Amino acid sequence: MSGVIDEALKGKLDGNDENSKMSENTIQGYEYVLETESRESNDYISKPFLSEKSTLKENILEFHHSFGYDCLKYFNLCVMDEFMLIFISGNLIHFYNTETKQLTFRRSAGGGGIGHIVKNPAFPHLAVGEKGKNPLIIVYEWPGLNIVCVLREGTEREYTHLNYSPDGYLLLSQGGEPDYMLTIWDWQKATVLLQGKSYSNNVINASFSRYVSGHLTTSGYGHIKFWKMAETFTGLKLKGALGRFGKTEICDIIGFLALPDEKVVSGCEWGNILLWEEGLIKAEICRRDRTPCHNAPITQFQFGKGELTTISMDGMIKIWNFETIDLADPPENDRTIGIEPMFEFEIGSSDDPASLMCLMKMVDKDDDYFWYAQDANGVIWRVDLNMNYANEPPDKILVCHAGPVIDMSASPCGPHLVTLGLDGRIFFYNYLKKKILMEKQFFSAGSCLLWLPLSVSKTGNVIIAGFADGVIRVLVASLMEREKFDDARMDYVSIIQVTKPHTKPITALSINPRGSILVCGSEDNTIFVYQILPKHEYVSLFPVGFVDVPSPVTHFNWKPTMPATALVSCRRGQLLELALPERQRSYTLVSFHLSHVERQQIEFHSVKSQIRRDLKLLEIAKAKEKRRKKKKAELAQFRAEHPGIEVDEETFLEDTEPEPELEPLYFPPEPNPILYAVYLEPDLVWLSMGGYDAGYIYHFRLWQENPVRSIMMVGADDLEIHSYIYNWNQKYLILGMQDGRIRVQRVNPNDHSDMTDYWLYSMHDNTNGIINKICFSYDERYLFTCGVDGNIFSYTFNVPEEDYPKVQSIMPGTVSKGVPRDIVDDIIHSEGVYSLEESKLRLENDRKMRVTRERKQAVKELIDDLAKTYKDIVERNKALCQSQIIPHEDLELDSNISADLDSYLNTEMDIMENKLRFTVEKSKIGLSKVKKYFLDDLESITIKVHTCRSNNYVTTFRLKKLCPDFCEVKELVTQKILETERKILPKEPQLSRLTGPTQREKKIQTIESFIKGLNLNIFELKLNTKLHRLLERFYTKKLKMEKRQHEWNTFRLEKPDENVNHPDDVVATQEAERTVESIYAIHREVPPRQMKEVPTLPTINEEELFPEKAYEMKMNEFKSMPKKQEGKKDTRDILPVDSEHEMLGTKLSPDHTILTLPLKIFESKSLVSIQTLKHLSQEDDTPTTWEIELSKLRNSKKQFQQEEDIRDINESVKQFDEHIDFLINTKIEVEVKAKFLEIHLLKLEQELCILKDFEEAENEISERVDSNVNDKHDIHVHLTNTQSKIESRTRKVDTLLEIERQIQVNFQETIADNKFADFLKKIFKKKYKEPRALNLDDSDEESTASDDTSTEEEDDLASIESGEIGPIKLDESECPEGCDTELYQTTFNLRDQRHKIEHDVTEEKREMEVLKKEFDTVSKRLKTVEVALKESQEELEAFQRKKQQKLNEVDCVVQINLDQIQNIDGERGFLHFKDTLIFSKKALAQIQVRPKELERERRQLKEWHQLNRKHLHRLNSDCLNMEAEIARLNQEIKECMENKFGGVIELDVVEEALLRRLIADMKSHISDMKRDYQSHLKAKHYLVKEKQLSLSRAVQENTEKLILLSILEEEKNKLEAILRSQAYLKEHLPVDREVEQRQDLEKLEKIVNDQECHRERLKNEINQMKRRYRPPLPPIIAHTQTSGDMQNNKNVVFIKHYSQEKPHSTEGMKRYDLQYASAKSIDTRESINTTDTSTVDEKEEVKDILQSVVNKLQTSRSNLEREEVEDNQQVIQSAIDEILEGTIMFVDKKAVGEIIYKLEALKQMADDKTLVKKVIDEAVHQVLDLLED
Repeated sequence: MSGVIDEALKGKLDGNDENSKMSENTIQGYEYVLETESRESNDYISKPFLSEKSTLKENILEFHHSFGYDCLKYFNLCVMDEFMLIFISGNLIHFYNTETKQLTFRRSAGGGGIGHIVKNPAFPHLAVGEKGKNPLIIVYEWPGLNIVCVLREGTEREYTHLNYSPDGYLLLSQGGEPDYMLTIWDWQKATVLLQGKSYSNNVINASFSRYVSGHLTTSGYGHIKFWKMAETFTGLKLKGALGRFGKTEICDIIGFLALPDEKVVSGCEWGNILLWEEGLIKAEICRRDRTPCHNAPITQFQFGKGELTTISMDGMIKIWNFETIDLADPPENDRTIGIEPMFEFEIGSSDDPASLMCLMKMVDKDDDYFWYAQDANGVIWRVDLNMNYANEPPDKILVCHAGPVIDMSASPCGPHLVTLGLDGRIFFYNYLKKKILMEKQFFSAGSCLLWLPLSVSKTGNVIIAGFADGVIRVLVASLMEREKFDDARMDYVSIIQVTKPHTKPITALSINPRGSILVCGSEDNTIFVYQILPKHEYVSLFPVGFVDVPSPVTHFNWKPTMPATALVSCRRGQLLELALPERQRSYTLVSFHLSHVERQQIEFHSVKSQIRRDLKLLEIAKAKEKRRKKKKAELAQFRAEHPGIEVDEETFLEDTEPEPELEPLYFPPEPNPILYAVYLEPDLVWLSMGGYDAGYIYHFRLWQENPVRSIMMVGADDLEIHSYIYNWNQKYLILGMQDGRIRVQRVNPNDHSDMTDYWLYSMHDNTNGIINKICFSYDERYLFTCGVDGNIFSYTFNVPEEDYPKVQSIMPGTVSKGVPRDIVDDIIHSEGVYSLEESKLRLENDRKMRVTRERKQAVKELIDDLAKTYKDIVERNKALCQSQIIPHEDLELDSNISADLDSYLNTEMDIMENKLRFTVEKSKIGLSKVKKYFLDDLESITIKVHTCRSNNYVTTFRLKKLCPDFCEVKELVTQKILETERKILPKEPQLSRLTGPTQREKKIQTIESFIKGLNLNIFELKLNTKLHRLLERFYTKKLKMEKRQHEWNTFRLEKPDENVNHPDDVVATQEAERTVESIYAIHREVPPRQMKEVPTLPTINEEELFPEKAYEMKMNEFKSMPKKQEGKKDTRDILPVDSEHEMLGTKLSPDHTILTLPLKIFESKSLVSIQTLKHLSQEDDTPTTWEIELSKLRNSKKQFQQEEDIRDINESVKQFDEHIDFLINTKIEVEVKAKFLEIHLLKLEQELCILKDFEEAENEISERVDSNVNDKHDIHVHLTNTQSKIESRTRKVDTLLEIERQIQVNFQETIADNKFADFLKKIFKKKYKEPRALNLDDSDEESTASDDTSTEEEDDLASIESGEIGPIKLDESECPEGCDTELYQTTFNLRDQRHKIEHDVTEEKREMEVLKKEFDTVSKRLKTVEVALKESQEELEAFQRKKQQKLNEVDCVVQINLDQIQNIDGERGFLHFKDTLIFSKKALAQIQVRPKELERERRQLKEWHQLNRKHLHRLNSDCLNMEAEIARLNQEIKECMENKFGGVIELDVVEEALLRRLIADMKSHISDMKRDYQSHLKAKHYLVKEKQLSLSRAVQENTEKLILLSILEEEKNKLEAILRSQAYLKEHLPVDREVEQRQDLEKLEKIVNDQECHRERLKNEINQMKRRYRPPLPPIIAHTQTSGDMQNNKNVVFIKHYSQEKPHSTEGMKRYDLQYASAKSIDTRESINTTDTSTVDEKEEVKDILQSVVNKLQTSRSNLEREEVEDNQQVIQSAIDEILEGTIMFVDKKAVGEIIYKLEALKQMADDKTLVKKVIDEAVHQVLDLLED
């Protein structure tokens, strides 16, 4: 136990602690069943294993300390009390006191590792689940660590998770591979209750439900499972149901929580919360914006107080409203629900967030908010989750490596250790003080580490580290300064050199024994060699070169006899011996590649399968030999027993057993890696292999293919040996095994293959605890190991004293003190940094490219010179006179060369075109895409315009087009604005009718198809209002569309053509070209001394400004170049010749004459000899006088023209520059405005986004408000209508009561002074009894009514008897004798009137009661609606306030000048703008003036206060005086009343009585006046009615006469027309006129006969009527009658349905007028009662026709009210036609005439709605009367 448990823990285990004194059988009152096995705590601690031949001590390695923490293990944290944390690492249980920062340890019981630990929630117990073969679960008592119980046979290999039930009586264990067994224990009895396989893959988490007994949940890789402990008839069973993900992606689940309602919440890989119910996902919880709840998986849930807490690997702890999650019920098609957390806690920082694996509470109390958190980044945090007050920042309790520790190294001169992890962190430890000194984080994962020995660096504090990004960093650790100052905030780890030799991760680092070179191997299959050079007090790495190797390097070893010869082990089984250079070689100037390195190489081939076969064959041979010896013994015994019998010995001894079948030899498909190789002798090495060949040590003789010896590691024949180390005298070999065990091997100096003397100790995790590195301290008294499980262990190395090296401790930094001065910057992003070889190759490539460019430039210059010479020749040829120009063909050197070049060029072009066809097409597509992305979205590109005489320039704005979404959003916003305005604005006022053609109608030339053919003037007069409004809108819209189309057409016509320059630009360009050409022409003619310089124009770099221009030119040349030239030669156009110029001979300069041209030009195709041409040329050189004069005039003209052109050029340039300067200033202003507009647009965009977010909810609330407002309005309307009805009925009741009183007054006046007054009163006062059906329930009412009736009858009898005439029997059927009959009858009439009024009053009151009840009901509903409206308005107001707050949070930009900034402090100067407010100048001035105003107001208020106090005092005194005066006056009044009235009385009563008397007198006077007025009104009304009747008759007579006059006039016109036509016919009588006349005569005769028959029938009818006998009439044959017939028959109108067309003409209208005029001649209405002799159906037909007329008229009225009728005239005309054209027999002619007349007048008044309605009502009443008749 020495070194495993500290002194405090020893005391607890030894029983010295008070808690350990408790009885072993009793803990918290519970008695446990003891087992017979030992429960001593020391018996359950694993110990080292020694081999049979071991000569090593048991404590040769003794555990010293642990510096690591397996933070990647889920739920590897347990809190036993407030300051004690427990976690596991490797084979140790770590007890960490957070208060004292002390660590204590306990080893595992089986030595196979520890799987999980858990605390009992009800008992002070700690359960530990171990690993190994048939692992144990040991329950310890805390804090004594006495063993409570031991649980066995729960799984085969390891326990991955443990969990107690909420009451602590059951324990759940989850097994790992291979059985994955789930076991429920009764730990008190150490028995298994239930057991079953959990799943077929790794299970991460398992726990009991805290709320539902018997429910369990497990989760892990790709599953979650729900379990129930069910009681069946066969006993307790464990039933599991696998969770079904459904549409959700299957994922790994780490954290979950069982809820009280049997639901389960769990996490998922993408960070959301899954809500499970009955094995299905009910809902998936995410954020409202559809983002995950966490950015990493959720590892743990906590629940309490209605809040759900989630802990995630993204470092966030979030608290959610549990009720929202629990009540979630999403639809089937989308199970996602968005909610937001209530609180969030971030652990770590945003740059380096934590990765939380679990969270444990410090103290299990509700008011404690401190928790311990396990961070996968190598930290244990203490966090404060208090939501009510300010939180303490998270505190780091423990810090270590996060994940595997890759390499480590010990200081060569002090008690320090450095480690490098895969997390990129370096830790420095003082292993004697057991603490961390410093740490440093790098940006790449670590791969290897080396602490330079003192022989290389005398300071002893230089470390070389290799990283996964291929970078080597040379570090200096200022350990002495760190321990001296002990300031953890300072960086004591300095980088003095950074170099990148490789492009892939570095795998190995080593220094040769001489310390002259450093070699590093990498995964890029190279070894890089550095020369170690001194640099000040430290070292510097100088690159030498690299060597290629066949595969990545795994290990280096140095040859003892040759310090620079390295033995290199490779990952694919290659072993190399390289003689490396110690200095730079001369041939590495271009590349670092060391090509002249001597090398030897062998490749390992798998032999393990052959070894195992050989061992199997050896076993078979031994078995055969054993059997042979046995048979020999049997043979000897047989011969002894039977001496005479001969036996064939060979046959007897022959082996009859069958040969066992051998397994086939196996060879790995890929070579196994060589983990390391070590020299035993100069030509002998031993190898440790990985993969299939692990478990053996192979001895190789250099350089043989096969091993000379293979040594099996006893007990580890399948385990890889990953690390090794010898002590200084090589007596001990320490090996690091794959399963985390340390193997100490005593070396046999006589036999290196002897591996039987060894010692084994399990320290690291046996599953994933590969030991990466083993190292000694500088004095070899301590040993250190690090592993993949993240653990770092230190041990004391206990060997005899002579086996320790003789060293002297030297503190680091004794030579170099302080932090180094030459610190370099680190490489942060190494991906963009070249390696050394890449840099050198790049430099060499740049050098080659530079040389190539120089050579190309030289060739180009040579070609340019030749081309310039050729061009000069061509130009000189052009400058000759037209007659002297040499053809271009003569200037060619050889036509065959050109032809060959053209042919070759065409061939190459064809080949190139074929090659580049795909590339060209691809480029075109790429160009189109780039153009679409960069240019098509631009409204205008940037154009730069320079001034000519300065460096100023102006550029255009690079504007982008508006995206299509903008137009859509704009249209949407516009529509919504219009909708809002439509809701707010009042309705559109009705347009007045047009009286004439408007301007719009004049502009519209075309008439729509549906209006064509109509007279617009009449049509407009006949339009109704709505149709007129529709046409108005139609024409307005059409005019607007035509105007807009005209504007667009004009705009498109003005649009310039993109492919054609602007005409003004073309003219300006031509003018410029003309000017330039003129200047140049002048310069060619005038003498040099008279030339004036043209203003220099700014140079333009076309390649920079127009890079695409060169490309387009090339492409154009390429396109225009012919593919094949078939001998066609270039011909040039003959330029126009200036005759004067050529005649004067001034075209050629002295240097460009025909004499200076080459002679070769004239060798061919010349008709004149060269000498002749020269002679002629010399003669022409002598000018004549005329030519000299003409030349002078021409020269003067050219000089003047030159000056004018130059002046124009200067003026144009000046104007141009001035305009550019103006545009520059203008652009600055525009740019400022544009920037502000962009900022404003950004603000609007943000506000639009906010409005979009709030729009849907706001619309919903607004709709609810509008609905409530409409309901309230409807209810108000209903209440108003109901109230008006009630008031109307009240007024009606008052009117009826007034009429009743008037009737009573009239009755009293009638019976005044009559002796039968009492009798008549009783008759008059008899009550009206309303007939009603009696019910049994109405018995009381009947009895009451009978009593009243009897009482009334008695009163009547009494009153009758008291008269002067004696008793009279009350009999209403007879009038008493002596009583006036008329008066008697008047009494009954008045009583009937009174009864009718009383009945009406009763009905009105009943209706009023119904209306009042309805009013009350609607009032209650109104209150409900008002409450709902108020709530919705408040909700809308709150929502709008919230929206406004969001809008207010949008930042605005305000432009201010420096003189407007006034946040200046006299002492500190300018203050920060963060807390600055912006005011307008006026507001600021008001604020500055306000203090003085407030001071003045304060003084005024103070003065007013003093005055008011004085006034108050005066008022109080006055009040007291007035109270005394009031008391005195009251006493006087009382005395006066007693004297006057005899007592105190109320004056109000007296005044009220007086007022009542006055009112009664006034009412009686008013009633008398009212009666007088009514009598006068009646007389006036009668007079008015007579006058109205007289007026009506006069108007009717006048109208009839006018109509008759018009008819007569028309008849006159017709007769005149007939006379004219007859006169015409007489002259032009046709042939068939006689036939027509004959037909007319026949018709007339038929009519006369019919009339005669009819006259006879009428006579018979008259006779029958005289005799009052009415036999059935014969059928009437109706026929068409003329107007004269109708006049003859004035009383009856015979109308039959005509087959002719409806009379819409003027003639038909007049016929109707004639009928009406003839009908009006009758003064009285005479009705003829007719009886239809056919059937009753004909009467019904008449009724139906009249009813149809009524319906049409009523339809017309209703349409007028709805304003939907299109033409009232058509409806009215149809009613007229229905009357006149139907079969209506024996109808009152006068009534029909009146109806027709009114309807005809109605047609003319169709536009006047009020009059139309009145006329329709009257016509309807008359038709109804007619229908009744």
